[in-house]
Amino acid sequence: MIVTKKRSIEENQSSEKPVKKQKPSFSSEKPKFTKKLGKKFPIKGKKFQKNDGGKKQQQFKTKADGKTDWNDVKLKKKDLKTQRKKQKAKDVQLYELSVQAKQLYEKLKCKSTPNKHDLCTELHGLLKTGNAYSKLVHSHDIARVVQCLLKYSQAEIRKETSEILLPNIVQMSTSKYAHFCVSRMLKYGTKDIRSKVINGFFGSVVKLVSNKISNELIDIAYNTHATPDEKSEIRQEFYSDLYRTSKVKNVQCLSDTWKTSPELKTAVLASTKSNLLKCANKEMVDNGLVHAVLLDFVKICQDTDQQEVIQAYSGLLAHLASTKDGAHAAIEIYLKAQTKDRRAILKALKEHVEKICKHEFGHLLMITIINCTDDTVMLNKTIFSIIISKLESIASNEWGRKVLEWSVARTDTAFFHPKFILEINEGLKHSKKDAEIRQKEILVIVEKPFTDAISKNPSFWLRGGSTGLLTCAIMKIARGENSKTAYDALASVVSDPEWKVNETEQDMEENTVEPQIPSIKIKKIKKNPLIDENEEQKKEEKLIFGIEHPGLHVVLKKLIKLDIEKSKSDEPQFGTSLMEKLSNETVEKWIPLNRACFVLVALYENNDDSIQEQLKKIIDKKLLKKQQHSGAKILLKKL
Repeated sequence: MIVTKKRSIEENQSSEKPVKKQKPSFSSEKPKFTKKLGKKFPIKGKKFQKNDGGKKQQQFKTKADGKTDWNDVKLKKKDLKTQRKKQKAKDVQLYELSVQAKQLYEKLKCKSTPNKHDLCTELHGLLKTGNAYSKLVHSHDIARVVQCLLKYSQAEIRKETSEILLPNIVQMSTSKYAHFCVSRMLKYGTKDIRSKVINGFFGSVVKLVSNKISNELIDIAYNTHATPDEKSEIRQEFYSDLYRTSKVKNVQCLSDTWKTSPELKTAVLASTKSNLLKCANKEMVDNGLVHAVLLDFVKICQDTDQQEVIQAYSGLLAHLASTKDGAHAAIEIYLKAQTKDRRAILKALKEHVEKICKHEFGHLLMITIINCTDDTVMLNKTIFSIIISKLESIASNEWGRKVLEWSVARTDTAFFHPKFILEINEGLKHSKKDAEIRQKEILVIVEKPFTDAISKNPSFWLRGGSTGLLTCAIMKIARGENSKTAYDALASVVSDPEWKVNETEQDMEENTVEPQIPSIKIKKIKKNPLIDENEEQKKEEKLIFGIEHPGLHVVLKKLIKLDIEKSKSDEPQFGTSLMEKLSNETVEKWIPLNRACFVLVALYENNDDSIQEQLKKIIDKKLLKKQQHSGAKILLKKL
C-alpha cells in the first residue's frame, strides 16, 4: 500500500475523534495577547564602552582657571604628526636632513634675508651628503628647495649641483615636480650647463616630446637655449633610431639622411612618419621641434604617407601656427590636403580664427586659406563669420589688419611686398577655381559687413594711419548705398571741429596667443583705490586734432582721390559727403592749420565744379591771406 500525505481510511476509522480541518481566518485586526510574558530575558555580554583604538587618552595642560591650554594641545599634535612622518619614512636620517633643508629654504626664499650666499653654501653642503639630491629631488617640497638653491646660489655651487643632477636628467624631466629643477638649470645655468642638459636629453628625445610633462621642457630647450648644431642633432632622433646613439654633423635636414646611401630613404621616411603620428595621436604638437620635423617631412614625402600625416594633423593646425616653421607646415598641409580634409580643417579652425588672425605667424595661414579655398560658401561659414563678428578687435591688431587687407586688396603693393604676393600665390596651383572669380565672391561676402561696421563706429576706423589705410581699401571696393552710408558716417567725424585722436595708434587688446617661453613674474605694485587707472592713462595719452594727424592726413587725401574713379561709374563720393557736413566753424578752425589746408586743396582738385563753387563760398579769403604756411598759400592760388 502506497503511503501518502493524506490519512488512510483505516486510520480514520480506528481513531475515536476525527480531526477537524481548521480554515485559516483573515482579519485586519492586530492579535490580542491575553497573557503577559513571564520571565524577562537577561542581557548578557559586556557593557558598551567608547573605542579609543587601544590608546590612552592624552592629558593636556590646564590653566589656573581650569580651562584647557590650547597652545599645548597644538604643540602636542604637531609633535605627534612629525613622529608619525618619521615612522613612515624609510630612511630616518634622510627625513631629518629634508626637515633641516626646508628650514633653511624658508629663510632663503625671503627677499629681505641677508647673506644668502652663506645659506646657499650651508644648504648645498647638507643636500650633497649621502646623494640626497637624487633621492629627494622628485618630492614636491625638496624640488622647491633645489629650485631656490639654483636661483640664488653662486656659480660654483650651481655648477656642482647641476653636475650631481645631470645623470638623472631624463627621469627628472618626466617627473611631476623634478622637471621644474631642469627648467631652472636651463634658465640660470651657464652655457656649459645648458649644453650638458641638452646632451642629457639625447637618446630619449622622442620619448620626452611624447610625454605631457617634458614636452614643454624640450620646446623651451630647443627654441631658446639650443645652438644650431644642437638643434640639428635633436631633430636627427626623429628621423631614425640610428641617430639616438651617434650624431652626424652633416645631417641638417631630412633629405641629408640618404644623400650618401639612397637605400635608407624608405626606412627613414617610415621612422619619421611613425614618430610624427605618435605625437599627433597624443596631441603633443605644440612644440617647435615637432613643427620643424613636420615641415621637412611634408615638403619631401608624397602619396599615401603624406596623406596619412595630413589627416592626423588636420585638426591640429591651430597649434602648429604658433611658430614660423609650424605656420609654414600648416600651410603645406592645407594646400596638399584633399577637399574633405580641407573642410575638416576649416571646421577645426573656426573657434581659433580670431587668435590666428592676430598672431605673428598664424596670420600667414589665414591669408593662405582665404587665397586658395575654392568653396567660398564654406569659407564664409567658418572663417568670415568669425572675422566679421570680431572685426574691430582684428582690425586693431597689426597682423589682423593684414588678413583684412588681403580680403579686400589682394594684390595691392601698398600693403604687401611683391615677393610676399608671389609666395602666397604659389599655393594657387593647388586650386581649381580662377583667382579673379574667387576674389569677386569674397568681395560680395565682405563688402556689406565691412561698410556697416564703418557706418556704426566711424571714429574707430579713423583712429590712426594704419587703420585709416584699411578704411581706404574697404571704401575702394564699396558700391551703392553701402558706400554712401559709410561715407556720410566718416564725413560726420572729419567735419567735427573738436575731432581729436591719440598721437600714437595702439592695439585695443594685447596678443591673445600665449608666448612659448614663460615670462618672468614681476611683483605687483599695490593699487590706490582712490585713483582711477583708466583716467590717468587717458591723461598720459597725448591727443591731437585728427585733421593734423600725419597718418590720417594721408588717409583723407587718399579717400578724396578715390572720387575720380568713383565719378566715372556714378558711385557715391567722399567729397560730396564731406561738403554736406562741413560748417563755417570747422573751416575757420582748419584754415590756420597747414595739413588741413592741404586736405581742402585735395578736395578742390579731385571734385567737380559744384564742389569747387561751394568751397569758394565757405572759405574766408581774408583769413586765408593772413596765414603764412604753405598749405594756405597753395589753397589761395587754387581759389
